Amino acid sequence: MTDRPTALGTEERPPRGANLSRVVSAVQIAVALAGIVFGGDTLLHPLYTDRQIFGSLADTWVVEALLTLKILGVAAVSLALSALLAWRGRGRRLAAMAIVLTVIAAALTIYNHAVLTHRATELTGQKFVAFYGLLPF
Repeated sequence: MTDRPTALGTEERPPRGANLSRVVSAVQIAVALAGIVFGGDTLLHPLYTDRQIFGSLADTWVVEALLTLKILGVAAVSLALSALLAWRGRGRRLAAMAIVLTVIAAALTIYNHAVLTHRATELTGQKFVAFYGLLPF
């Protein structure tokens, strides 16, 4: 913190960018919490019925796999940004909380995809490649 002289003495002022880093971390926390709530709801109430999965893997599993990959990509960017904010020393607690909540949301997303992949395998007999069909090899 830097001191700024005033008529009555000195006034402490936060370093530049401190408020911006807190706002960014707060937005990341809100997005991660929304992901956790959506993931928990999806775990309790699956998006697709067995009949829908059996009827069309392209309309159920493939869509979910692509969405999972996009969510994991956003989570990776969020983790990198949070790590940068924590490393810079501004809003470390909020950045650390954003990291923890993003990891939980990403893990829940992967778990939901694994459950759907297991259901699809049981219903259709379709075998999926590595990491529940998310990796091409």
